[in-house]
Amino acid sequence: MRLALALCLAAAPALSEEWSERGTVTAEVDGLAQLWTTYDLSVGASGASPRMTDDTGSVRLSILGYRPGEPDAGEGRILLVGVLPDAAPGAAEEVRLALVGADLVGLRWETLPGAGTLHVTSLERAGDDGYGRARGDFAGRFCLADGDPEAATRDPNDCREVEGHFETEIRFDSM
Repeated sequence: MRLALALCLAAAPALSEEWSERGTVTAEVDGLAQLWTTYDLSVGASGASPRMTDDTGSVRLSILGYRPGEPDAGEGRILLVGVLPDAAPGAAEEVRLALVGADLVGLRWETLPGAGTLHVTSLERAGDDGYGRARGDFAGRFCLADGDPEAATRDPNDCREVEGHFETEIRFDSM
């Protein structure tokens, strides 16, 4: 299932001037402050980087953050993914946290399976237009990885501690 998400995000259209800022992801990576920006196309588009999707009895949260002012850059992005029991605040399961380059399945820093946490602390829906706001926290030990996220080998001796917060507009897809 995570592979399908990675392939979906990798196939998303390139960003352009049409994309507008929707929120931020902040973190400390090995004690150094980092900042990413979330983007979305114009209202009603399907290319939101922050989204929640109905996942047959659960809700998948996906947030892809880009370096500020660099929405066309593939390098230096952060990916936060987790499954919630419903569209409500709470702790996510099946968490995948990664610092990725141009290819979401290529060389990256990623949490070991079961080693990351993702907690939605606030979730608000803004009417019937399919948008709302989400806030939360995440943490994990990001280790160097390469290849398919389901089968990638992660080097437990080459890792970075990451702890952060997100606050972003979010699109509710198929919900």
